[in-house]
Amino acid sequence: MWRLKDRLEDESGAVAVTVALLTVVLLGFAAISIDIGANYAEKRQLQNGADAAALALAQDTLCKSALGATAAADSWVRSNVNGGNARGAAVIDIARRKVTATASAVGSDGQPGRQNLFAPVIGSDRSQISATASAGCGHPLAGTAALPLTFHKCHFVAPGVKILVQYNTTAPRCNGISGNVAPGNFGWLRGTDGDCSALISTSVYATPGDSGNNIPSACKPEIERLRGAVALLPIYDVAGGTGSGGWFHIVGFAGFKIEGYRFSGNPEYNWQNNIHGDLSCTGNCRGVIGRYVETVSLESEFTMGGQDFGVTVVNLLD
Repeated sequence: MWRLKDRLEDESGAVAVTVALLTVVLLGFAAISIDIGANYAEKRQLQNGADAAALALAQDTLCKSALGATAAADSWVRSNVNGGNARGAAVIDIARRKVTATASAVGSDGQPGRQNLFAPVIGSDRSQISATASAGCGHPLAGTAALPLTFHKCHFVAPGVKILVQYNTTAPRCNGISGNVAPGNFGWLRGTDGDCSALISTSVYATPGDSGNNIPSACKPEIERLRGAVALLPIYDVAGGTGSGGWFHIVGFAGFKIEGYRFSGNPEYNWQNNIHGDLSCTGNCRGVIGRYVETVSLESEFTMGGQDFGVTVVNLLD
């Protein structure tokens, strides 16, 4: 019996070593499954923070100023990461109108990198995790106009000034020889497949008009929805053709707050002179009353390259 006891005592050390080795292996697997999984989750949060920072800075600065960019980016990044364990920074390329934001993980001790829970047993105390996002600013040239109404750029005035854009006048600076913005078109664009919205193409002179002086029937609900609201309207510089063959050369978009209108076909809203005084649309007048406003759009479907009429489109580039 004493020989069996001695043998067991001799093997106890080997068992302890085996258990220790297996423990290291198990901790290694824990590092892979837990720490790496946590790193992926952290990466997603950092990416959300970088995206939010890039978009927010682009909206706030219109990509025209770098003042306070890093401090603002840091705040946006921290607010999108659990516990605020992150740092943010940003660079604004004013010439290219581009904002680049970065987000990096930090530990609870304030040092760079996420502190690992199990990976230290295999020599990895921290994981360096970061994310980058870029947002650009531009002026739209092409895309979808929810309301297929277009103004000549000569109507564009300083934002905030109330104006009446009238279609049956003979002002030579804005209107065609028939007294309308284009012969037979009255400033309406042709809708898409019977819908109210119109597709603005980047091709030169490719945006067709819609003949007639009545508001398109499909647009009556849309113009009512836009009462007192801002519509992004296409702006043109040249128009030609007659009837259904008319066209407009669109050079950009402007934000226009609709405060009144009077069209053929009886759509009317706040056109009386007791509301707008000299800018009322009475008698034979057909037109829109309102004012241009500067606005920022997050619509990603716009194509950039338009003239600056106060509309800035901001979207993620990466």
